[in-house]
Amino acid sequence: MRVSNLTKKIKGKTLVDNVSFNIKKGEIIGLLGPNGAGKTTTMRMILGLVSKNNGSILINDKEQSKYLETVLADVGGIIETPDFYPYLTGFENLKYYSDINHVKSNNEVMQGVLKLLGLEHAQNKKVSSYSLGMKQRLGIAQTLIHQPKLLILDEPMNGLDPNGIKELRDYLKTIAKEKEISILISSHLISEIEVLCDKAIVMKNGKIIESLNLNTTNKQHGINVTIEVDNPISASEIIRKFKEDSQPTINKLNSEIMLNFCKADIPLLLLNLLSNNINVYEVKYNKKSLEDRFIQAIGGKSVE
Repeated sequence: MRVSNLTKKIKGKTLVDNVSFNIKKGEIIGLLGPNGAGKTTTMRMILGLVSKNNGSILINDKEQSKYLETVLADVGGIIETPDFYPYLTGFENLKYYSDINHVKSNNEVMQGVLKLLGLEHAQNKKVSSYSLGMKQRLGIAQTLIHQPKLLILDEPMNGLDPNGIKELRDYLKTIAKEKEISILISSHLISEIEVLCDKAIVMKNGKIIESLNLNTTNKQHGINVTIEVDNPISASEIIRKFKEDSQPTINKLNSEIMLNFCKADIPLLLLNLLSNNINVYEVKYNKKSLEDRFIQAIGGKSVE
């Protein structure tokens, strides 16, 4: 999917402002931002639930606004909490959904989807007996019945306990990897976005203010490192010569040096220290969390 210059205005107020991003096959992208940032409105526009004022949405190289029905045949989505008939079983709910939406899906496909999401043991139980986590997974199963290539999930982890969150996270990873389904997910659980997603897009006041590649950010831009040595003053001079902009800071109490350094260059730095008769006792990577980077990006305020 390719979103370009997407804009939504209501009564003179801009809810989504010139938003652009791409999602590759099998990629999981997280949308982060405080309440009112424009995350849900962006998702609603992608699903055709809300009209756009400007911009384009290409799904499988087709413009969504021109080929809405065709395009949405390859998309599954959950906005807010999924709802089901409590007196029907999980399997019966999926069957009913398939019938009313004219989805060509046989029993084998539905059972396969239920198994993929760990619900095969509960497919013949009434949904009234399901936990919240099971209902969320059944909602995702519903979006997968027509075998989409893209999933849009708005706050799917809301209300889940830690075990339910982990289960859902694992199933989403499996879906992306085994079925090569692309997933766009929003959440206030920043730590879950960090372990689930390939990329995080941070929105504020309708705009994208930061796009973070969670797989490579530290390798490209450096990480905070603490190195314990026997002679921190001499080691600092060697580090400065090795890389002029490293700006090492000495902690004299425990002979540690703190610096920001590209991860790929650290082995060479250690070899340089050792070759200059500096004994290295410990190297610690002080990774900056996604939450730290998020709060920095939005100006010091936490997620609401």
